[in-house]
Amino acid sequence: MKYLYSLLLIPCVIFSFNYTTSSNHEQISVQNALEMVLALPETAALWKEIQSEGPVRVIAVSSPFQFEAVWEGEARVILVNLGMARSKASIISSILFEMQNAKGNRKLTSLYSAARWNQMSLDQFATEIEQFEYENLINAERLLKQGQGRGIYPRECFLPHFVNFSDYLHTQEITGHTAYHRDTYKALQQS
Repeated sequence: MKYLYSLLLIPCVIFSFNYTTSSNHEQISVQNALEMVLALPETAALWKEIQSEGPVRVIAVSSPFQFEAVWEGEARVILVNLGMARSKASIISSILFEMQNAKGNRKLTSLYSAARWNQMSLDQFATEIEQFEYENLINAERLLKQGQGRGIYPRECFLPHFVNFSDYLHTQEITGHTAYHRDTYKALQQS
């Protein structure tokens, strides 16, 4: 079944992801990974906090987007791209990270709105989104280590570690991640 989801969190749709929902077996695999994620009490508390702002779904998809998972705030769904996140460990890691993005949905919405209404420059927008995601990565990594330390999450789970934001930003620049945020800014400006 094919769907089109908007990526941005403002009333007008700017970017979309084309994707196909995965088979029932793959959906069950992602739901099992979510259950494992929520077995850590701290993560279960985070999930409850996120759910207090409205229901959130986690679904398996097949998509050409080049991310293992994406938080889609308008629909309140974490899309786990099984074309990129192939192992249980990578699905768990991806859900942990996207839960942090979900927690910060209001901040993300505010940044998109500021960009849309030309209240920040392209470089400021890209840097602030990367700062937001860097902080989310640190928080997700902390939860991942706690879960691994207690034997809840597999040792194979991995989130990248950076010495500081500067190193993180440099890596995001050379991998094209920051360019993606710049493209988002440009699309917001054209809407």
